[in-house]
Amino acid sequence: MFNKKQKFGFTLIEMIVAIGLVGAISVLTSSALINVMKTNKEIAMHQSVMEDAQTIINMLVAEIKNNAIDYEEYFNRNCGYNIGFGVQCPQGYSQYSENFPGGKPNNNEDAIKTGTNIYQSYLFLRSPDGMKKIIYGLKKTDKSRNTEQSKPEQILAVLNLKGCDNDENGIPEKFIIDDDGYNCSDPPEEANPPSDAELTTPGDVYKMKKFHPASLTRTDIIDIKFYITPSNDPHKAYNDPNSVYQPKVVIVLTVKPSASVYGNAVNNMAPFTIQTTVSQEYLGEIKS
Repeated sequence: MFNKKQKFGFTLIEMIVAIGLVGAISVLTSSALINVMKTNKEIAMHQSVMEDAQTIINMLVAEIKNNAIDYEEYFNRNCGYNIGFGVQCPQGYSQYSENFPGGKPNNNEDAIKTGTNIYQSYLFLRSPDGMKKIIYGLKKTDKSRNTEQSKPEQILAVLNLKGCDNDENGIPEKFIIDDDGYNCSDPPEEANPPSDAELTTPGDVYKMKKFHPASLTRTDIIDIKFYITPSNDPHKAYNDPNSVYQPKVVIVLTVKPSASVYGNAVNNMAPFTIQTTVSQEYLGEIKS
């Protein structure tokens, strides 16, 4: 008898089966990893936009609480003339106040000139001493939305104006840009507040000196609305002291991740809306 050596190895069929199994497992593993990464990206994207939206809301709430609703600015912006922010209607200064002489009851139900809208696209605020205006509105950027190429993305922008009280009677005659380098004696074309063209025309808001960005570009603000109650200044529209109550603002903010930052991933995420109601804390009447 003689010993026969045993042979060890794989047949061709076994190797093909093994390679196929390894390939299938690799594909499944890769798909799982891609899905995990995609899910993590969507979660991070959602969290960042939620944080931005809450930051915007908190900032606006603080501004409303610390200032007063600028009813006169709403009137001026809708008085039928193409005027800039902080510019009085040609009829005369404090034209809004003159609609309620002597603090009589409101005979003009549309004194705020809201037109057919029950909401406002801008938030107009004024400091309690009447010497500062704060204006918030949506600024169109030069970045387009993936699904709507004709529509640019938007961020929140703010314009700060300071009053010029040349006769020192506590009431400003005009408002100019509240920024370093601007003085009440500057030529009108330099210091005068702009119209809303810079908000409605797409452009790089970070290069602008007048409207400053108030939100991050990673979040596209689809829309923002301000519902103001009452529609007229209770200090001017009503003679009954019991009718003078705190104005309040309902903020409705709709946001979505920026396509320019997150790419096509934003197409899988629908816009979401945050709403809050805030009362103006200042109870007195602003000077105007």
